Amino acid sequence: MTTEPLAHADTAPVRLEWIRARGAEGCVARKDLEERVSRRLGRTVFSDDAPGTIEGFVQREGDMWVAHILARDASGHVTGSRDLTNTAPDCTGLDAAVTLAIALVIDPEAAMRPSPTTPPPPRPQPLPVVAPAPPSPLPPPFPPAAPPSLPPPPLCSEPRPCPSSEPPPEARTWPRATLDARALVAASLLPGVAPGVALDADVPLGRWVDLTTGAFFLPEERTQSGQIGFGLSAARMGACGVPLRTARVALSLCGDAELGAIHAVVYAFLPTNPGDRVWAALSPSGQLRVGVVGPLSVAAGAALVVPLVRQPFVVQGYGTVFQEFSVAEVGFLGLGLSIP
Repeated sequence: MTTEPLAHADTAPVRLEWIRARGAEGCVARKDLEERVSRRLGRTVFSDDAPGTIEGFVQREGDMWVAHILARDASGHVTGSRDLTNTAPDCTGLDAAVTLAIALVIDPEAAMRPSPTTPPPPRPQPLPVVAPAPPSPLPPPFPPAAPPSLPPPPLCSEPRPCPSSEPPPEARTWPRATLDARALVAASLLPGVAPGVALDADVPLGRWVDLTTGAFFLPEERTQSGQIGFGLSAARMGACGVPLRTARVALSLCGDAELGAIHAVVYAFLPTNPGDRVWAALSPSGQLRVGVVGPLSVAAGAALVVPLVRQPFVVQGYGTVFQEFSVAEVGFLGLGLSIP
């Protein structure tokens, strides 16, 4: 995984979003982190209604502390990212590196100046010495030696990346687009239980929201008499809320609008009005995605399909031979590929 340099656009206020995962509660909190960065820059730089954002996430990975930092401009575009690690027993060292990294995003020149320190209290003036001889002025006391200013901890950035600061790929928690190939099983959409296939894509609009789109196909399924078959093909588009998203697991709750055609194949009768029939439906669904290895993942879930148009198919002399139910069920299992 390549770490992009964090870009700096201007000195306008920004909004800080900082999350501590389970096990990292001892790391710096958001309010304390805002105060540390503002103190280092010498001014208040954060505002809850600022258009630009800096997002951060810290977690414990084995014996390593891992922090991810992401910068976005006012339009929501990612301007850079930074991954930091530390193997100390506590978060102290990582907190200092995160503070400096965020300060560099906001104002690189001010962040590279030494951190402001509280001046020492004035030393008491010595009392004059009274002697018979004319008093001679005492030499002024030597001022206390100023502590040497330590250089800021090094940051890993291009063109000198730190080899040990790159977390393994599975440590990433930012959302990525995925492309799935799925196998379907539908009940009540066609006669009996109908198998099918689908191709789906999920594109993240933010950390907790995805845009989902795709298409599916159910081949012809015959009625009990075997004289007529029905198939369905459609495309879909919708949005998903993602209440749970970790490095390897994501749970999505989605709502889709589906549009396509239901078609009939007549094997024994003479069709009077051949051709496809328009089909439309609304579909709420739930899905669980689990990372397998590298960019590969497995997705499983179920959906309810509510047809908006229920076409009746009638055979003269026999009446209605097929019409969809008002609610149908679909289950699916797919193999996904993450796209950086």
